[in-house]
Amino acid sequence: MADFIGEDLSGSRFERVNLAGSQFERINLSGAEFRASDVVLTRFRGVEMSGVMMRGVALFDVDIYGEIGNLTINGVDVGPLVNTELDRRYPERAKMRPTTPPASARRGMSSSGSGAAPSNGPAGWTPSFCTSPSMASGHS
Repeated sequence: MADFIGEDLSGSRFERVNLAGSQFERINLSGAEFRASDVVLTRFRGVEMSGVMMRGVALFDVDIYGEIGNLTINGVDVGPLVNTELDRRYPERAKMRPTTPPASARRGMSSSGSGAAPSNGPAGWTPSFCTSPSMASGHS
């Protein structure tokens, strides 16, 4: 099998290509489009999926653990439903939430004038799960 390490394949087109069993590590697929593709039995670990749009997908036996925000399924924002259920299962979870927004969010609210906190982290921000020692070593 071919190895592509440190290669820039941006803008490439893959059509009728079999990549079954392939491993992707530290790969940038931002802006990629998948059509009529099979990702059955695929595992995603430490993957940022912000701004993802899925249309005409079939999701069965899907198991998601991680940070979830603004997740809409068939027009329904399920994030609050998930949080409510997790709070019901783990009452101590709600007690650990800060009662006031962090200083960075307060600064964002005061400077924007809209009263809403910024929706994304600062430039160069990386989610904590992507910088954990287990991710850096390749173990999960």
